Amino acid sequence: MAENRPPLLVSQSYFRHGDRFRMENGEQVDKFISDEFVSGLVYGGQVVVTNPTSSRQKLDVLIQIPKGAIPVLGHRATATQHLAMEPYSTQHFEVYFYFPAAGQFPCYPAHVSKAGEVVASADNFAFNVVETPSKVDETSWAYISQWGTDEQVLDYLAKQSLHAVELAKIAWRCRENADFLKKALDALNLRGLYDSTLFSYGIHHNVAPAVRQFLLMQEGYLNSCGLYVKSDLITVDPIERAALTSTSNTSRWSTTARTSSVGRIAQDPQRPHPRAIPALHDDPQPEGDPGQHRQPERDLLFVPARPRAGGDRPPRHGRCRCAPGKLQCDYFQAYAAFYKADAAAARAIAARYAAHPVDRWRERFAAVIAQADEIEGKAPAVVDDQSREQQQAEQAAKEPALDLKVEGTQVKLAYQNIAEVQVNYYEMDLEFLFSTNPFVSSEGGGFSFIRPNKVEKVQLAADGREHTFALPRDYQAKNVLVEVIGGGKKRSQAVYANELQTAVSENFGILTVRHAKDGRALPKVYVKVYALTGSGPQFYKDGYTDLRGKFDYATVSNTDIADATKFSVLVMSDEHGATVLEAPVPAR
Repeated sequence: MAENRPPLLVSQSYFRHGDRFRMENGEQVDKFISDEFVSGLVYGGQVVVTNPTSSRQKLDVLIQIPKGAIPVLGHRATATQHLAMEPYSTQHFEVYFYFPAAGQFPCYPAHVSKAGEVVASADNFAFNVVETPSKVDETSWAYISQWGTDEQVLDYLAKQSLHAVELAKIAWRCRENADFLKKALDALNLRGLYDSTLFSYGIHHNVAPAVRQFLLMQEGYLNSCGLYVKSDLITVDPIERAALTSTSNTSRWSTTARTSSVGRIAQDPQRPHPRAIPALHDDPQPEGDPGQHRQPERDLLFVPARPRAGGDRPPRHGRCRCAPGKLQCDYFQAYAAFYKADAAAARAIAARYAAHPVDRWRERFAAVIAQADEIEGKAPAVVDDQSREQQQAEQAAKEPALDLKVEGTQVKLAYQNIAEVQVNYYEMDLEFLFSTNPFVSSEGGGFSFIRPNKVEKVQLAADGREHTFALPRDYQAKNVLVEVIGGGKKRSQAVYANELQTAVSENFGILTVRHAKDGRALPKVYVKVYALTGSGPQFYKDGYTDLRGKFDYATVSNTDIADATKFSVLVMSDEHGATVLEAPVPAR
């Protein structure tokens, strides 16, 4: 052990995959194993590292699976994790494996090192692996569901947490015993749980309540029954199912929050948010052929007025019984105007009711005007103090927002509610920085611990939304990380000065490098590749582009890419500069 090492805490525990926790007094508790392990079963090893000091620690954690075990689930037999642990923080890692045969197998415990010296380690542990366990956990669902008595199963269903339990394990009991089925389903109903497999056995035993619940959960079956069915077993009601019904003699059209004949309202990206939508009802005795009066779905929102038969009665709004100018119809027309992106029409209708004596309707039309104002660029307003959506929209409009984009030598800011930002510039030794942190382009926060080479203050217009300024002349030809801080927000982007044009063939793992101006292939350009794996960034390969300017960044002869999630690629030319890009893992 190193001298003057920090007082780090390291623990290593083991559990069975798929049976990791148990419930005690309604709380989830770890179910660690320390005595017997069974061959052929998958186990997990959990390593927990705690930094109880007030200093940031840069550490390496070496983790190995036991001797005689085989890694599974994409893990490796030996792996190293690189950590930067904040004060008073904890991190944990997991590795999965199984033993193909019984025996006694030691395990090299997890070791933590700092600057190349070991500073902490977990306790030694030896695995006792057996073909058949000498004892069984008789409190687990795996045991009780298969070997317990009916009373034990029912007691488990009544008292234990069932959210992670495979209820179908007791399907064989439900098939064999109708009385057990009824009691089990009663227990599930009390817990508010439903399992399709168990309830389906109500059909086998002719248990009407179970059959009813099972059928009501079969959406395809309910749709095949038609719009309305009433029987002793189930009732299919279009109103309860939020459906729209239409018959030849009596048609009733209504819109709901879930689905309807104009159900596309629910998915329309321009949908406004009024608190209610009034229902429109057809004339109970339509004139002529009823089929002639059915409008296409897209026209239901704006049905033109037509005169009544005989010409001696006032016209009405399409199928609606209301006379022109009726409040409910006007509200629906204002609501529908938003679907044509006609905010002015919606505002004109709502303005007529600005002084309506009924608070409920006055607030609804005021909400229409507020939405029209917001569409035209004004700040959101709270019309109804009880409306959570309006309050959230107003608060969101007051919250600072910041976005950064660097194009060429121009820095473009998109912002909201920020009066001033601080711009930090960090010069980058790209090859050194890449080898230290290959994924710096997506992890710019690592510069927070470095003093910037240059700092500027930029004032932003109070009523503006965008601001553009040029990079300082000294940094227009250098590799630099631009960091913008303001309003409690921080954004950063790496800028690389180069004349390189890179193209990645994602399916084949081929990188092509050309000159940005004339498009000619650039041979002999140095390329270094790191892979991001479950163990952190790892060096993968390096080399030079061929005469065609191409480089195979994914293929190597002695490394499996199964554990890699993405690649970070450094492209560096002495004549044409350097750049860093991220590339996906090709499909195998």
